[in-house]
Amino acid sequence: MIHYNLKCNNDHTFNSWFDSVDAFDKLEKTKMLSCPVCGSDEIKRAIMSPQVSSSKTKQAVSLSKPASEIEKKISDARKKIESESENVGKNFATEARAMHEGDSPVPVSYTHLTLPTIYSV
Repeated sequence: MIHYNLKCNNDHTFNSWFDSVDAFDKLEKTKMLSCPVCGSDEIKRAIMSPQVSSSKTKQAVSLSKPASEIEKKISDARKKIESESENVGKNFATEARAMHEGDSPVPVSYTHLTLPTIYSV
């Protein structure tokens, strides 16, 4: 696994893990990477500083709890949305149209969408 800092053409920065350098290159060439902020598919590796570890004891970083107050608020908001709504999954577009046309009751729904799905609604 390899970790990259990435940057889109709108100067948004984010990071991600890839199986290998080749896996990143393949996803980049086929425009399969997108910015989580704006959705741009023009992604490049950002300048990264090398990570040098010493043989001294390292502090363990917990990935199971939020690292900052904003991450905690985002986590709490996500839990609230998921507990008070229904995940309609890949049927989101169909459900949204049915609610809009009055063929279905209007519960609060959510899904995990990709940009092509969003544009098809």
